[in-house]
Amino acid sequence: MAFFSVLYPRSPVLEQYGNYELVRRLAAGGMAEIFLARQQGLEGFEKELVIKRILPHLASEVGFIRMFLDEARIAARLNHPNIAQIFNLGAQGGTYFIAMEYVEGRDLRGVWKLCEQRGEPMPPNIACFIISQCAAALHHAHKATNRQGKPLGIVHRDVSPQNILVADTGAIKVVDFGIAKAADSSTHTRAGVLKGKFAYMSPEQAAGQKIDRRTDIFALGTVLHELLTGKRLFKRDTDVSTLSAVGECRIERPSNLYEDLPEDLDDVVLKSLRRNPKDRYQTSEEFQLALEQWVLEHQLPSGEPAVAQFVSELAADAERRAAESARRTGTSQKGAAPKREKKDDGPSRMQRSKAAPRPSSRPETEVAPAPVKEKRPETQVAEVKPKGRPTTAILAFLLGIAGVALVGLTVMLLNPSRDAAMMTVSSVPAGAKVFFNGEPLPTPTPCTLPPAGAGSYWLEVSLDGHEAYRAKVDIPAHGERELTVVLKPLGK
Repeated sequence: MAFFSVLYPRSPVLEQYGNYELVRRLAAGGMAEIFLARQQGLEGFEKELVIKRILPHLASEVGFIRMFLDEARIAARLNHPNIAQIFNLGAQGGTYFIAMEYVEGRDLRGVWKLCEQRGEPMPPNIACFIISQCAAALHHAHKATNRQGKPLGIVHRDVSPQNILVADTGAIKVVDFGIAKAADSSTHTRAGVLKGKFAYMSPEQAAGQKIDRRTDIFALGTVLHELLTGKRLFKRDTDVSTLSAVGECRIERPSNLYEDLPEDLDDVVLKSLRRNPKDRYQTSEEFQLALEQWVLEHQLPSGEPAVAQFVSELAADAERRAAESARRTGTSQKGAAPKREKKDDGPSRMQRSKAAPRPSSRPETEVAPAPVKEKRPETQVAEVKPKGRPTTAILAFLLGIAGVALVGLTVMLLNPSRDAAMMTVSSVPAGAKVFFNGEPLPTPTPCTLPPAGAGSYWLEVSLDGHEAYRAKVDIPAHGERELTVVLKPLGK
């Protein structure tokens, strides 16, 4: 879960949480919610940070608490400039929290979307620098040891654009070790349960096999491929088809998808995406050095100032397009047809990349397009004069309302409903039988669980010749959820 925000003027306190003032909620995930917070001390001391606390309805779930504490323990062992730092782990009001570093900026997915709005992928030197910094952070985590010098065996397992932060200064931070695994972790993943974002999994991770640090290298290569081409690599319409694409691992050369890319960068990217882990970079540091060497050979600007300059210009372009869109919309509403501007392609990405970074005086804050209010059609209301006795009409009206209310109450009593998210269950392979709270469902996977209200339920997914999956699933009150189970063949 990424935590980031654009800095605003001092805001009123949302909640006093122990020694911290919660200013604004930044995000909420399946396990925790994140707040921008302030910590105050003597003589005007004040520090902005992020508070990540476990959701109230999970405060009594032992499994979630262990996972939450594991994240804090793992991240606290890591001290690297490209990893968001953990300041404190504590408990307040019956729930656990983590106090961590506040990064002023946006996540990499947000930067990717700004590039998409501009109509071209990220320049290769910028993408290579960002990924090389992430590789350095992961290498630090992968080789971390305990006090006795024993390797911790940390694997992030959820490397994705949402978990890579780009600060306004150009600094890169890897965050969210919420599902990372260490050798001495107190939680253990059940067989057949996949954790992480399917579109950024390695083939071995998608198959439910044992993973190591090379799965993080594959995920980081996936992110780089998407930044360079502006296209999703494995993402498909459904989770099952996404996992199938990951398993097939058919990778198109980046230069074939975007002709402005140098072909010699293809080999660097493709080596990180080999289906067999033995054929990939064996350490994240090897991946980092390969990227840095490519940038150096092409004599392209790199470093945090170049990233900050690039993101600032992206935000300024988005602001300009929003203002132009608002102006054209206002003109067209007045009846004048907007003029079609001639597109000036300008220099290529590589040409712009080779230009020396220059300070930008344009604002770095992204401004969303101004909302356009739709003009509602006017409704004509005719004056109707009552005929006959007014008291009779009023009485009939009241009796009608009473009748409708009685019918509605009867339907509610006969068909009680409870708020619950719609949960879809899929399996690999498909066609498995599903038992929901001990009751068999009429259709095999993929299928939708029957409405039973928010809460915890027992789920079993079984298929002949495969190990059955049995677990307790939590169905939230709102939204849509999809659970994909990988069934392992018997004897493997």
